[in-house]
Amino acid sequence: EGVISQGDTVTVIDIDDEGEVEYEVQMNVDPGSDSLLDDSALEDISTAVAAEIDASLSNPLTLEAISEEIKNESTSSSVPVAGELSDASVSGSALGETSILAPGESVLSTTGVLETNLDTSILTTAQVEEVKEAVESSIKNTLQSEG
Repeated sequence: EGVISQGDTVTVIDIDDEGEVEYEVQMNVDPGSDSLLDDSALEDISTAVAAEIDASLSNPLTLEAISEEIKNESTSSSVPVAGELSDASVSGSALGETSILAPGESVLSTTGVLETNLDTSILTTAQVEEVKEAVESSIKNTLQSEG
């Protein structure tokens, strides 16, 4: 099992001209029973989840897997976007903060930044959106399969 599950979402918030990818992972950590997690249990879980995502994204093999996943996305992209994605490389990661979005519903949000060589400065807004979607699915697919 991966770091995140099928129902969790990864959103790429922004990719700047320097190739910094700002992302957010939202996950539901509901224990599946009728009992609600109290705040301290949620805090513990959010700390553990953040540590797990950080450990995964600090692993060079995971970063390489995301890079490969992004390159694979280039085959179904428009020409300028494919050119940018086909040479993609993820070189680093920094975790942001983890917060509890909906205490009663056990929904956590973790933000972070991935360092890439993507240059979106010459792309149109629509093309940047295409790159964001490709990176988004690459992060999600990798975190679902890494564990």
